[in-house]
Amino acid sequence: MSETTEVTTPSIVAATTITVLRTVKVGTEDSDGESELTETIEVHKFAVPPAIAKAGLSVRKSKQTVRGDWVAGEVTLGADRPCYMEELPQAAEVAYDLVKERMQVELPKMLAALDQLAKS
Repeated sequence: MSETTEVTTPSIVAATTITVLRTVKVGTEDSDGESELTETIEVHKFAVPPAIAKAGLSVRKSKQTVRGDWVAGEVTLGADRPCYMEELPQAAEVAYDLVKERMQVELPKMLAALDQLAKS
């Protein structure tokens, strides 16, 4: 009787992530508030170490307050999408689309916060 040995390829786990950095600055102070959040969008398994497609966007907006001071807000987004080397162009598009979609959510929040700070 012969035995069959199953050969398994070890898998490497890598995640598609998006990082959101929000910064608020009042007057000439360096930073009055900052928050950073990294979210895992999905997890992938690879037979070999993956390439990483990266995309990022940053938007900064300043407003003058009713007292004449300045407030500024900034949203910086970054996405990492693991992929096989031959999939890099498509993965870069996916990463950029993730960042664009998230900016459509984050930008109105930042503008609303600046409006509120400018009124006070």
